Amino acid sequence: MVTYRTQLENCEVSAERRLGKRFSPSLLTYFSFSDSSGGSNGGMVLDISESGVALVAALAVPDAPLLNITLAADKTHQAIELTGRVVWI
Repeated sequence: MVTYRTQLENCEVSAERRLGKRFSPSLLTYFSFSDSSGGSNGGMVLDISESGVALVAALAVPDAPLLNITLAADKTHQAIELTGRVVWI
């Protein structure tokens, strides 16, 4: 199966354009989000950096200026709540 991650791994990149290094979680990390209209969605975190997060959503991302995102809690960590905007789909 072709995924976002395998596409990136197989892609030849001449120079890193990002300001910060991206890190992939060592364990599956789930998130959920909602928009101002009350719609909700969820999915998995692919990678994270100081300036952004790459997410894979189960459903279409709503066309909203800001999303309320919650990174799921586990036995040793509390949930992390943040507000973000979509900059690339």
